[in-house]
Amino acid sequence: NDPTTWPGHMEPLGSGKKWQPLLTLDGFPKPEEFYTKYVQPSIPVIFKDAARDYPAFKQWNDQFLMSLPETSKERVFIERAKKEIRSKSGFESTFEQFLKTYNNTDIYMVATVPKYLRKYIPLPDPLRCNTLIDELVDTVMWFSSGGTKSVLHNDDVDNINCLYRGRKELLFIDFLKYRKTQMLHNAHEVENKALESFPLFHQVNSFDANLAVNVWFNHRPKLDVSADKCGDPQPNSIANVFFETDASDIVGPDPIKTFLSYVKTGSISFDEFQKKMKTDSTLLPVLEQWTEECDELSGELFQLIDFDKDALLSKEDVINLYEMENKETPETEEIADIMEAFNEIMIEQQAILAENAYKRLKAEGNSAKKEEL
Repeated sequence: NDPTTWPGHMEPLGSGKKWQPLLTLDGFPKPEEFYTKYVQPSIPVIFKDAARDYPAFKQWNDQFLMSLPETSKERVFIERAKKEIRSKSGFESTFEQFLKTYNNTDIYMVATVPKYLRKYIPLPDPLRCNTLIDELVDTVMWFSSGGTKSVLHNDDVDNINCLYRGRKELLFIDFLKYRKTQMLHNAHEVENKALESFPLFHQVNSFDANLAVNVWFNHRPKLDVSADKCGDPQPNSIANVFFETDASDIVGPDPIKTFLSYVKTGSISFDEFQKKMKTDSTLLPVLEQWTEECDELSGELFQLIDFDKDALLSKEDVINLYEMENKETPETEEIADIMEAFNEIMIEQQAILAENAYKRLKAEGNSAKKEEL
C-alpha cells in the first residue's frame, strides 16, 4: 500500500502505462454524429486538418496580430510560468505587451478570445446545431512559445480544441475505466510524478511556438441533436454566437444566490425547499435522477442553513449564510462537503449515461473496439 513503490513513482506522467492512440478522422463530422458517437459516450477524438481553412489558421502570425489597432488596448490574462502551478497567481497585460515579450520569457497567455478576433474563427461544424449553440460556455485562446505543462485536471464542460500553431500532447485518463479509482499525483509536479491520492482526468504539454483556441460547451448527455432540432444555423464566425461568459453578470453556480431566489416571495418549508432543488438546473445542472442519498443530503443542507431552527428557510437565514461565506466555520465546511457530495452523484450518473451510450453504439453495429476508439 506504499505509493512510492508503485510503477511510475517520480517518473514523467504516463510512464507507468502504455499510451494508446486516439481515433483520428479527416475533418469534422456532422453534429448528430459528433454528439452521439463522441460526446455522449465520453470518447476523445482527433479531427485532422479540420481547421486548416480557418482565417485564424491562415492569418494569425505575430505581425498580423500586432497590426490590429485593438491589440494595443486589449487586456488579457497571463500565467507567470509555463509549468502550471495553480497556487501561483497570474496577472493582466495588454495583448501587445504579451506579443512583444512572450518569446523571451517564461509566460503564456490563457484568455477568453477577444471579441475583435472572433470574426477570424468559424464555429466548428460539429457545433452548428441550434441545440448545441444554446450550450456554448466560453472560447479561450492558449498562446505560448512552447514548453508549457499543465497540471492534471478535469474540466466540467466539453471541449473542441483547434490547434493553429505548434504541437500539443494530451494524455487522457479513461473516465469510464478509472472513475472509481483514486488516481495519484502531485498537482504541482508532472515531470517527476509523486504519487498521492487525487482524482485526475487529463494533462497537456505544448511544443514549439504554440497557439490554440478552444470552444467550451456544457456537457448535456440527453440533448436532441437530430436534424429537425438542429436546424441549419450558419453563423459566419463565433463572433455571431453568444457564449455564457459574454454576459458579465453570469458566473458559476452560486448556492447563496440560488437559495435567495428560493425565498424571494417568503419563507419556505423543507418540502418546498427540496422541491425547488429537484428542478434546479443551475445548482444541479446534470442531475439525472433524485436518489435517497439526495434526500438525505438536502435534509442535512436545510438544517444547516436554517439558522434560527424554526423549520423554515427565510431570507434572513440565507443572509446569515452569506455573511459566513468567507469564514472558515464548521457550518460552511459542512455545506461545501454536501455540495461536493451532490457533485459526485452527478459525475456517477453521467458516467452511467456514457456507458449506456457506448453499449448502444455497439448494439447498433459499431464494430470498432473500445480500445481503438
